[in-house]
Amino acid sequence: MLPEQKAIKKESEERIQTNVYEGYKGFKGIYDRLLRVMKKGEEYYVFGARQIGDKTNETLNLMLTSFHKQRYKQGIKVKIIFNKDVEKEVKKVASDFKHMSSRFSEIKTNSYVLIYENRVINFLYTDKLIAIETISKEVYESYKKFFEEMWKSASI
Repeated sequence: MLPEQKAIKKESEERIQTNVYEGYKGFKGIYDRLLRVMKKGEEYYVFGARQIGDKTNETLNLMLTSFHKQRYKQGIKVKIIFNKDVEKEVKKVASDFKHMSSRFSEIKTNSYVLIYENRVINFLYTDKLIAIETISKEVYESYKKFFEEMWKSASI
């Protein structure tokens, strides 16, 4: 097999899949899946978080709070890099959220990224709640490396 053929074969081996979710039901479905597939002791990663929960949307806030309680019961760990401007608020309530490590970044964003199990989900807060999921081992590994570098430089 020629080198060019090997490269084409490798490219075709992994198919990148994307899904778009809208609204509360879409967000809930993503978090429900995470709870179904992750096992005790496994860890996922988030960066760009604005807070724990969502104070601007009560339904979403209740769902995220419930999710974190269930995540803890299942023994699933999380590392979260929050926006620096919410540091005081997060530190006040962080002790209520077990199996969670947090750091803070000066980068301020109106979206966040969730990384787990060969999935990368970009949550966008626009007029509508939108989440764009990419399913790919290669994309997952790239985002995880990016997260790890951000984690090193984020403040505790």
